[in-house]
Amino acid sequence: MNIPHDKEKLREWIRTRRRELQEDWVAAQSLLACRRVFDLPEFPSAAVVGCYLSMRGEVQTGEVISQCRAVGKRVCVPAFCEETGQYELAWLKPGEKVVPGRWHVPEPEDREWVREEELVDVILVPGLAFDAAGTRLGHGRGHYDNLLTRKRVGIRAGLAFEFQMVAQVPATEKDVGMDVIVTNERIIRSGPGKDRRRS
Repeated sequence: MNIPHDKEKLREWIRTRRRELQEDWVAAQSLLACRRVFDLPEFPSAAVVGCYLSMRGEVQTGEVISQCRAVGKRVCVPAFCEETGQYELAWLKPGEKVVPGRWHVPEPEDREWVREEELVDVILVPGLAFDAAGTRLGHGRGHYDNLLTRKRVGIRAGLAFEFQMVAQVPATEKDVGMDVIVTNERIIRSGPGKDRRRS
């Protein structure tokens, strides 16, 4: 398979693949990926979990949020803050209404922001592509890179389907890497203290 190395061509290649996904496949494979999140050794002790609210073509995160609720973990999600002009983390309370935000990204309707000093033990990060070194390719706006450099985060975990794993993602100094990547097929340790790939 000829996968592009140029950032923009790689983005379009992944977007095309995602548009072709069937909903039942996405649902089934998302469940497998979410179950691997629960296998992360950092997950059981995490008091606060950061989690994106999924859009079409992404690993669906409803199962992670439900599991967090079941065991008493607090959940926060990215939401656009008009005052700062950038994405911040907001608490997602049980039963809270979710509405389309900036760029149609789902977010809580009534936002209570996570304080700067609060630690997010594990944060799940979407992306268009990842590589085994932990490099992430986003949509090109830099929102997650900005967010991750400003927040207190324990473990940064990329969450993706296996077809989004590529040999090498082009990177710049501003790109924030992942400590671990979770797919529907495996867990890949990519940050400091990484271990062997586990299936």
